[in-house]
Amino acid sequence: MTRTEVDSAADRQALKKEIVGEIKRDARQRKLFGCGGCLILALVVIAVPLIWVASIAARSGFVRVPLLSGWLYHPSQPARQVTPLVGSDSNAILKAVISANKYEPQTGIMTVRFTEAQLTTFVSQAVAARPDLLPFPVSSAQIAVDTTGVELFVISPQGSGSTTIKISVTPRVEKEKLELTVNEIVFGSLVVPDSIGNALVAAIDQKLNDALSASMADIGTLEGVKLEKGSLTVSFVPKITSH
Repeated sequence: MTRTEVDSAADRQALKKEIVGEIKRDARQRKLFGCGGCLILALVVIAVPLIWVASIAARSGFVRVPLLSGWLYHPSQPARQVTPLVGSDSNAILKAVISANKYEPQTGIMTVRFTEAQLTTFVSQAVAARPDLLPFPVSSAQIAVDTTGVELFVISPQGSGSTTIKISVTPRVEKEKLELTVNEIVFGSLVVPDSIGNALVAAIDQKLNDALSASMADIGTLEGVKLEKGSLTVSFVPKITSH
């Protein structure tokens, strides 16, 4: 074998080794890229739900989330400011409302009218007397009434700050029972989906009807609810007792 043939064989062998080395390096790089892609995908799968949950918590105002709360939380506002009646208690207001009732002998229907200031006084005093009635602390509560619905607006202290809760419903009477239709439920700047809002109000509605049934047992049966700006009128058929 000549020297030229020996050099050619050595070159081929070196080229072969170089090609094999390149193939192995490419395989290692593809493996590294594949592992890196899996790691990034895993981080995305974990991070996206966590960010979503954190953003919901931040918008609600119940939890202070660094960076997100300052960006996402904007407290909701009431339809208007309603202040409770100064120097009045619930019993005195109720007596005044009952004494001002209207009775229609032709229909046998009696009506009583509550102003939103009176309703706000009821709610404020009830929360002050029974702070355990709601699942969160309350520093102030008010009720505003419009033709489209009744709005409960609450400010709830949370840690070093506070958040707002706004619940708007439209009441109506069906088969002597009070039914509530959800218009809007907002925690802070988080608008609660209708499906969840309806489920929450359904539970409240049931408790409310149980309480109404007990209180109306000796009074009469519900007939209807009328909404006007600033007031709510309840009509019922009083129970006639024979002596």
